[in-house]
Amino acid sequence: MSTSLQNLDILIITHIVFRNNLPIAGPYSTVIKSFQNKVKHLEILEIPLYNFEEPIIHGDPLNLNKLKIDKLFSVVPQIKYIIDIIITTIFLFKFILRKSKYKTVISIDPLSAIIPSILCKLFRIKSIFYCVDFNENRFGNKILQKLYERADKISSINSDQTWSVCVSMKKYKLENYGSNSLYIPNSFSYVGDYAERMAKRSGNRVVWTGSILTDKQIVDLYDICLHIQKLRPETEFWFIPSNRLIDFEIAARKSTLKKIQIFNVYGQEKSRDLVSKCDLGLAVYDKNFGSTKYIEPIKIWEYMLCGIPFIISKEPSVNPKIIKSGVAFILDEDNKVKDTKRLKKFIDKSNLSKLYKISLSIAKEYDAEKLMEKAILNLF
Repeated sequence: MSTSLQNLDILIITHIVFRNNLPIAGPYSTVIKSFQNKVKHLEILEIPLYNFEEPIIHGDPLNLNKLKIDKLFSVVPQIKYIIDIIITTIFLFKFILRKSKYKTVISIDPLSAIIPSILCKLFRIKSIFYCVDFNENRFGNKILQKLYERADKISSINSDQTWSVCVSMKKYKLENYGSNSLYIPNSFSYVGDYAERMAKRSGNRVVWTGSILTDKQIVDLYDICLHIQKLRPETEFWFIPSNRLIDFEIAARKSTLKKIQIFNVYGQEKSRDLVSKCDLGLAVYDKNFGSTKYIEPIKIWEYMLCGIPFIISKEPSVNPKIIKSGVAFILDEDNKVKDTKRLKKFIDKSNLSKLYKISLSIAKEYDAEKLMEKAILNLF
């Protein structure tokens, strides 16, 4: 049996984080964009991750509805998780009752996926678990950690397809669950517009964008920038933080780093417009935070989409093909640079220029929209 995207009904279930009362874009955003205006029916269910200070968002992406839950139900995390499961089940049954031949549920975290992975089988509906991160130490509470890992395992085994966001996660699921998942990275739909900006770039601008999780991350980031500044004093540094803006500004005042600009913008499009004007990206993480082993940072795909090579911490999972291509410089343990000559060669203006087109070609090869479309159609 085969079909086309135009015949599909899709429900996307995820948990989301808010900033300034607005949802922060994430992997779920790419999933929505990949199927919006292409399928017969698309609806989403977005549940606030941390508490019910913000509303549940649901419905057609072009005509969203909001459902407010009393925030008292999220004071105790365990109670909130139960409420989340109840809400997921209600919306899932509503979707199940739709009169449609080709229905698929895409869930983007274990808590969102565990109920669909079980119920969809009973009602002969296709289910996809898109696992965008995994943390062996997510909860300090051992019982919650075991339940989290169990939910991940059940969702991975019972879903018709499991998508792993990185190579290390794909390997983990195969070795621990016997689940052979598909590698669907945190990439974007390929947009060739950014290629036109390469000729206008100076070759002197370094950019970092994203969120800060620990104080050490800020310290390491500035240290690496100082290292680059010593090797190439003409370099400019652009920082586009999505949180802790004040901490960034304080660190800038204390640092001897020169030619700094800190931007306060909201949304991937505005951030990407700035990124596309730069020449080298930074992806610096603190491995002690505990959630870097099974991620492939979304920012490296934003960099490559803009035709930018990058420097990245050792621990986050990076596709071996990306490393082999030369567009990624992997830092040593604890974000150190032991081989200064190797770094100097990598950040040389002529070398960066050679890597621009390679970065674009990788972004095009791993076009998220095409990967997801191919994967979902293989279910039918």
